[in-house]
Amino acid sequence: MTTQTSQPASAVHFLHIPKTAGTSVTEWLVQHVGGDRMCPAKNWDQLVNAAATRDLSRDRLFCGHYGWGLDDFLGRRLITITVLRDPVARTYSHYRHVVRDTSHPCHVNVRHQSFGAFLRDPANLPMIENFQARYFVRSPLDARAYVGHLDPDPAKLNMLSTTTEAARALLDRRFVHDMALRAIAEIDVLGVTSDIGGFLAAVSRRLGLASEAARDVPYVNTASAQSSDAALPIADDDVALIRSLTEIDHVLYDIAMAHANTAA
Repeated sequence: MTTQTSQPASAVHFLHIPKTAGTSVTEWLVQHVGGDRMCPAKNWDQLVNAAATRDLSRDRLFCGHYGWGLDDFLGRRLITITVLRDPVARTYSHYRHVVRDTSHPCHVNVRHQSFGAFLRDPANLPMIENFQARYFVRSPLDARAYVGHLDPDPAKLNMLSTTTEAARALLDRRFVHDMALRAIAEIDVLGVTSDIGGFLAAVSRRLGLASEAARDVPYVNTASAQSSDAALPIADDDVALIRSLTEIDHVLYDIAMAHANTAA
């Protein structure tokens, strides 16, 4: 069931897609929307646990890897903002993150893989194929069913989040394409990693913040991403493979770039 959205928006949702400079955006939102108004949960497991003990209706800021459908879970209309990144650069950044992060569920399998091997390993496809587009599709798994019933076994830590993403990865490309285009048209503020300043200026206008707020960009890993995306150490055949696997992501990214250029 889809949430009715006729009521005024009551909170801000930063739809954080991994490896798109989301940490910088989150830090800025904490500073200017207010950390005391922010739900501490960052993923579905944490949010489901929070919903069992916390009045989420009091929270006015949600930043996390939820993807589309948070409004359904909360039963509230949200001001949704998000940032997209060049799909080739995002894929490479994701690979580097999994190699470095020993707590990542895929680290053990990826840590010794070259980037080319990473791209060609079918087990890694959910981290690559139209990864950004799938964040704009409601997961077939309804997280509301787990409120008050999520198994606390440490062996299942973050399993709801990974299972939610896996459920979206099973959806066919045409459905993902259609749903993602429909969702992105509803985004309140859409930006790109290469122009975080412009994105935050648009967010400031949407939220009625002082114009000076957009100047306070907390570049957390963003500056390096912006400077390195144009010259990544990726072989031509790997670039071609990524492009074939991220065709929908490229469509969405072009839309986001057009938004950014129009707002500039």
